[in-house]
Amino acid sequence: MPGGAGKVYIMIKLVRLNGEVIYLNYLQILYMESIPETKIKLVNGDFFLVKDSIESVIEQVQQMLATILTFRDKEADREVLSHFREV
Repeated sequence: MPGGAGKVYIMIKLVRLNGEVIYLNYLQILYMESIPETKIKLVNGDFFLVKDSIESVIEQVQQMLATILTFRDKEADREVLSHFREV
């Protein structure tokens, strides 16, 4: 993950219709619709039209959540192991 160990990013990479790459905080997505491009509406009322499919956006979010959960599990494992080393 970019930025070094211990940092968690909650952004997904998308491509606007004009080819511009943007990064969105996936926690801010209110809904998406296919019209046929993908329209992403954020909780603040802003929306973006992107080339990425809805399935692609969902896949990125799922991968990000899996990364975060895996990171958390590794941290918990380290805590447990460090406790046993102290005993």
